[in-house]
Formats: sequence, C-alpha cells, structure tokens
Amino acid sequence: FCLLSKLMTICGNADFGFKDLQAPQSKRFKRQLSAVINFLKFKEDMQCLVEQGQEEREELFAAMDEVTLQCAALEEELDKAKRLNQSKMLERDQAMAECKEMEADIAQQNRKQASIRQETYILKKSANELKDQIANLSISLRELQAEERQL
Repeated sequence: FCLLSKLMTICGNADFGFKDLQAPQSKRFKRQLSAVINFLKFKEDMQCLVEQGQEEREELFAAMDEVTLQCAALEEELDKAKRLNQSKMLERDQAMAECKEMEADIAQQNRKQASIRQETYILKKSANELKDQIANLSISLRELQAEERQL
C-alpha cells in the first residue's frame, strides 16, 4: 500500500487511500489509471531526453579528453620551445660577449695602427728630409769636385 500510495502521489493523485484498494469505484479507478498512464508516458519521454543528455555528456567528455591531450601536447611543445629559446639566448649572449671582446681588440688594434701611422709619417718625413740633405750634399759634392777639377 505504501509504495502504491507513493506512486499515486507522484502521478498527481494525492487523495489515494486504502478504500481505493478495498472497494474501488470505476470513476476513481479510471482517473487513477489515467494518471499512472500519463506518468508512464511522461517518464518515457523524459527517459529519451535523459539518454540524449547522457549521450551529449559522453561526447563532451570525449571532446574534453581530446582537448586535454592536445593541451598537454601543446604544453610539452611550449616547454621544448622555451628550452630551445633559452639555449639560443645563451648562444646569443656568448656571441655578444665575443663581439664585445673583438670590438675591444679592434679598438686596441686601431689605436696601435694610429700610433704606427703617426710614427710612419714622422719616419717618412725624416727620410724625405734626409733625402733632401743627401741630394743637397750630393749637389754640393759635385760642385766641389767640379771646382777641384778646374783647379
């Protein structure tokens, strides 16, 4: 009786009593039977919706699993790219340090070259002066030799 009473309450027939079992009346029984049939039809319709919802849920979970795997793969790829980028940055920093060292060496070599150029200029000037003096002395020597011959 308790389960039947509960079923009738669920079906929307709250005035079900023990008298309906003991001495059923056709009108009440017809109404109660109609309520149970309507409830069963409703339950059947809702069951289809529930099944569709569960299928959609399973599809969404499958899609979520796929997206999770893709996310993990992308995160792994990102980590790999970060490690590669870090190694490239270290290489770049080393190359920059080498460039700075080379720039310092080049600047030092340029200073040496400038001082050597200055010394070369001074030496060439001295050499030209000496050539001029030699030329003057040679001319003077020839003149003296010419005078000596005349005497």
